[in-house]
Amino acid sequence: MNELKEKAHFFLDFSEGSPKLISSLMTYKDMIEPTVFKVYGLDVIFPYKSIYPEQIKYMGQLKLSFDQNSSSILELPPGCGKNISVFSLVLSYLAENSNIGPLVFCVSTLAAFDRAIRDLQIVHEARKKISDSEFDKNFRAIPF
Repeated sequence: MNELKEKAHFFLDFSEGSPKLISSLMTYKDMIEPTVFKVYGLDVIFPYKSIYPEQIKYMGQLKLSFDQNSSSILELPPGCGKNISVFSLVLSYLAENSNIGPLVFCVSTLAAFDRAIRDLQIVHEARKKISDSEFDKNFRAIPF
């Protein structure tokens, strides 16, 4: 079985034991193909041209929770694109509803923090590719 692992902007193939470089030229920015999906009437800019049905349901539940100004507890299995989904929905929602925020996104490990920052950058780059809104021009993330 061919196992791929991400390391910075490189893709390494570990299928034969020692790592073999597959691509050093493709960055996360190169993989971004923004697409707009409707989630309960909200235009959500998603960084990729395809989306899992679970991601749309997840974003839909978040949007309903935001609309009701209520809390929610949602769960998806590992590897389903939760960070990308959350950031796509939240940034789209914030762009349309300037009276809410800020978003506080918590993680439990340094690796999860690195992934979250990378995913937020991916979503923001996708938004900048197809949106010229003041929200996207002025968006700032402050990791602490």
